[in-house]
Amino acid sequence: MIVRLSFAGLLFPLLLLPFTLGPLPRAAAEDPSDDVVDEASPAEDAAEDPPADQSDPASPADLLNGELTENEDDEFPGQKFLDEATRLKVAAKQFKDLSRVIELCTKALEQGVDEQNGEFAQQLIVAARLERASRLAREIFDRNTPNRNWARLARVALVDLEKVVRENEDIAEAQLLIGRIQALPGGDRDKSRQALKKAVEKAGEDLGLRADALALLGELAEDNDQKLDYLNQALQLVPDNVQALRSRGLHYMAINEHEKALADFRQALQLEPEHAKTHEVLAVDLLLTGKLEEAKTQLDKAVELAPKEGSAYAHRARIYSVQGDPEQALADINRAIELNPDKLSWRLLRAQIHQQAEDIEAALEDVERILVVKADFLPAIRMRAVLLASSDRTDEAIAVLQRALKVMPDNVDLMYSLAALQQSMRKPREAIALLDRILETKPDIFDVYRARADALLSIGKQSEAIRDYEKALEIEPKDSGVLNNLAWVLATSPEEELRDGQRSLELAKAACEETEYKMAHILSTLAAAHAELSDFENAVKWSQKALELGEGEVKQQLAKELESYKAEQPWRELQNIEEEDAQKPPADEAEAGQDETEQETEDATETATEEQSAEEDDIVPLDLIPANQE
Repeated sequence: MIVRLSFAGLLFPLLLLPFTLGPLPRAAAEDPSDDVVDEASPAEDAAEDPPADQSDPASPADLLNGELTENEDDEFPGQKFLDEATRLKVAAKQFKDLSRVIELCTKALEQGVDEQNGEFAQQLIVAARLERASRLAREIFDRNTPNRNWARLARVALVDLEKVVRENEDIAEAQLLIGRIQALPGGDRDKSRQALKKAVEKAGEDLGLRADALALLGELAEDNDQKLDYLNQALQLVPDNVQALRSRGLHYMAINEHEKALADFRQALQLEPEHAKTHEVLAVDLLLTGKLEEAKTQLDKAVELAPKEGSAYAHRARIYSVQGDPEQALADINRAIELNPDKLSWRLLRAQIHQQAEDIEAALEDVERILVVKADFLPAIRMRAVLLASSDRTDEAIAVLQRALKVMPDNVDLMYSLAALQQSMRKPREAIALLDRILETKPDIFDVYRARADALLSIGKQSEAIRDYEKALEIEPKDSGVLNNLAWVLATSPEEELRDGQRSLELAKAACEETEYKMAHILSTLAAAHAELSDFENAVKWSQKALELGEGEVKQQLAKELESYKAEQPWRELQNIEEEDAQKPPADEAEAGQDETEQETEDATETATEEQSAEEDDIVPLDLIPANQE
């Protein structure tokens, strides 16, 4: 048998190098080995083809073309297909060229080549598949606005990559791409982590690749300490790794270390000043720290860089809403919804903006549209109840929450929302019953203890209220509301065995410090604590300050307290709200309501078992994290 150094063998070192392709065509079929129609990419920023008349030096294929003809050997009929694949790989400029390379190499192996060239054909297939997958990945990850068909592109790329690592699992670049794609929404995070760890292991001297894999492992880590460890490792290897800086910034933002987050985002922007998402996450962190104007400036830049990305408009709408400009807020949120009509949380934000503009009907219309799409979307259910209650349709609001509870009887959010509504309607006993149910299964929720304590206090059950306030303080020891309310009942209870003037004074001072001595009702509590200790001089002092800060009807109450302290009489208070009977609807309305309830229950049951989407809070709906996020 004659062993020859073929054209393929001569070009082997060249063929394994990456080549830049032209515009990404749209795949004709899910299987990437199928032919692909050669047409320009829909991507606005896709690379253009080199000019046809560009004067390049003769390629190795051109120089060796004659030798190939002379060296043809009938003993290996597949060789001609391998030679053609080799020429095509060298000159590949279009996506379809890579598909043709794979097809020709496969045919060469079927027809027969010698052992050396058989190994080369397999390596050429691997290189073409990796290059093809890399080109698809760039359309997903390397654009300010990802290709709208990113999910399909990811599936197609994954087919190639899995075949690559089956052939050779030591190719770190392929492992990294698998890790990135599997980390996308709908992917398999366990497979992503496995691939990324393999990429770290096989990266060799490629510090950039290892750092990228560590950064993504950090994004995927569920434990905060492990997350930070991965990200720090990445930045120790490559201090200017932008992905790791953005990811660490997001981590710091999530744990409320905003100054560290801002520093990482700003450093990332110095390295990539035209990265729209970094401008956006920087804006979000600025928004969370109250720097609204600077946040808006960053969002303006994000919109300029990625005008077809809706999330920047949605965040800017929030800023306009906070600044009391519902007209501008509506303009931005309408644009965001136009770009992504399926984003339910943005429709919910628009409902809130309509409510701010006192357009309750428009707000209800948005909420109803959300619930048609997702009947168990809790934020929309709660919003609907709020809107109905604000329109003096409290019975309907309660009915909305009660119907939802029939479908989701153990849902804590629904029970809590209904309890809050019952309390606002002066039905504290019904609220307490709901809060009791929550605490039976969730005994460590601060808001529930606080709410139940307030409700118990309102019906004169001060001992039980004190117990719940104490429990709430164990969970949130610096909450000014609980500090104040507990101090108040300890100073003003008619029951001597419940009063504790010294503890009341300590709690009241802590509440005042938390609120910088600027809240009238908390200064009133401080005065009551001094009065309980017979320190009427300080009681009068703080009561006068409370009266100076008070507004509206509360001033009458504060004035009465001040007169009591001037008379050297401590204040005593015992609330006991008399509950109002709910009005019953007429019989025909009740029957209609029953029919509606049955229908809504049927509709909601279809989706009640689904997990709640991260739509509830899409504060960072970015490609930087595989998501809170739809």
